[in-house]
Amino acid sequence: MPLPQKFIDKINGLLHHQDISFAIQGTELAETLCYQESDLIHFVEGIGNCELSSRISMDELKWVYRNHPRKSRYFLALWTFWFLIGLGSSKVRSLKRLRIQDVHLPRIPKNINLLNNLHKLMLVQNGIEELPPTLTNLTQLTELELSENKLTVLPEDIGHLQSLRELNLQQNRLTTLPNSLGEISHLRNLRLNGNQLEYLPSTVSHLQNLQGIFLRHNPLRAVPDDIGAMSSLQYIDLTHTQILNLPESIGELKDLERLTLNKTPLTCLPESLGNVSTLQVLELNHCNLTCLPESIGALTQLNCLLLADNPIQHLPESLGQLTKLRTLNLKGTAMTTLPEWLFSLPSLNNIYLPSISPEELQRFRSIQSKCVIQR
Repeated sequence: MPLPQKFIDKINGLLHHQDISFAIQGTELAETLCYQESDLIHFVEGIGNCELSSRISMDELKWVYRNHPRKSRYFLALWTFWFLIGLGSSKVRSLKRLRIQDVHLPRIPKNINLLNNLHKLMLVQNGIEELPPTLTNLTQLTELELSENKLTVLPEDIGHLQSLRELNLQQNRLTTLPNSLGEISHLRNLRLNGNQLEYLPSTVSHLQNLQGIFLRHNPLRAVPDDIGAMSSLQYIDLTHTQILNLPESIGELKDLERLTLNKTPLTCLPESLGNVSTLQVLELNHCNLTCLPESIGALTQLNCLLLADNPIQHLPESLGQLTKLRTLNLKGTAMTTLPEWLFSLPSLNNIYLPSISPEELQRFRSIQSKCVIQR
């Protein structure tokens, strides 16, 4: 039996309230009264004073709620759309991919768990402040992007998302991460740039399949001591963090290809770094390095070494073994002369030089004639 109009009007009064928490109460009340698709269709048509089409779209539902407060308009459209899916409605199609960007959506309707066929969920730049616990019931999700929102915490049981491969939480306000994050065993990339993280949970080292971890622009003070256990890591980005040193276990990362530590207060590198024979790019611009370990010379695959604006005066002789090095940045270092081995690096084709004498510059130009010199 369709809902009496007096119930529809009462619920609609809650949905019209400027405080979105009242709108949420209204949706919860509607869920207890709408047992089947026809009940919900009648309810929505009564609110919008309209007749819904045979193939309902999000745009149509936004039109239904056009006279409701802006802060809850999109929320209500989503709630209705997902509720229809949950009721098995033939008027909407089962979603496998959903992207919502740049709308006002401080909260996600808790009935998001009805989207049980969803593989990719992208809610970007929507002002989302919190996530419903029901989100972790979307166990078929392989990609979850929640960047550029206002999240401060994640659901404690986010580890239930066992199918997740990509997790993007960039540009939020996260200060901590739940321990269960380490249970997402198939995760490939974890993007956390632009948050307020000082530490990572120790369980993050359980992510054996993780290939990239991105943490730039966080007040991060340390990485887990057993980071070497993350055996599939290929890319680590710690730019603009507060990292003072790296653990020795980093030398156990046998697949690491790129390590970015620009603009950190890093003063030294562990000798074990020389064991990372796969490393191709090492970015250390704007740090506090005064020296490099001799073991760097063992990085035979290294093709890019960036050392700009460090108080470093001398480079180890072992760097002369870097036969694949193509790009070297020494601009702004404390070096006043060039090491002899630099004149004979066979692959060097791009170099940023420190302040050296005109005579030495001319000598370098004449010997490394194919190398592009930047100053």
